[in-house]
Amino acid sequence: MGVSLARAAYIMGANVQLVFGPGQAVVPPYLSVIRVRSAQQMAQAVFERFNTCDVYIGAAAVADFTPEETAADKIKKKEGRLNLPLKRTVDILQTLGKKRSGQILVGFSVETEQVIENSLQKLRRKNLDLIVVNNPKEKGAAFGVETNKVTVIEKNGQVHNWPLMNKLELSFKILELLAKVLTK
Repeated sequence: MGVSLARAAYIMGANVQLVFGPGQAVVPPYLSVIRVRSAQQMAQAVFERFNTCDVYIGAAAVADFTPEETAADKIKKKEGRLNLPLKRTVDILQTLGKKRSGQILVGFSVETEQVIENSLQKLRRKNLDLIVVNNPKEKGAAFGVETNKVTVIEKNGQVHNWPLMNKLELSFKILELLAKVLTK
């Protein structure tokens, strides 16, 4: 969804900076892209640019955990188990929600149970203006496909359930709703 949203925003006239992690999506050459490889690099790139943006859309599925240590060399196969200690990554949206000064924040959430309730909690906890929720159990709404079916929840609790559609078309709908939120 991130690349589709960036494309739609660009077409609508926005100055877009796409912080893009590892993925399969094809990024059009007209977009300004900051490529990152890790959750830490993504957080750093976003935090460095946040004060200059009006709207931040966090569509990336950033890892919640990362290995505590990185091996300098290949880890050889051995008998038994390999224990891989993990540490939490920085929650980019929650950090932005605490430090924002007038910016609009849009988050994304993957939920399979209690979709509205869990998403409303996340919206409030992270101080978001909108949250876009998809359930990967829904046909055509999984990662790596050209379609999505989402529920969008506004800060005031208003819920929009949108049918399955092309991700670019969906991106325009999200941005049109965002424009209405901006003018309220």
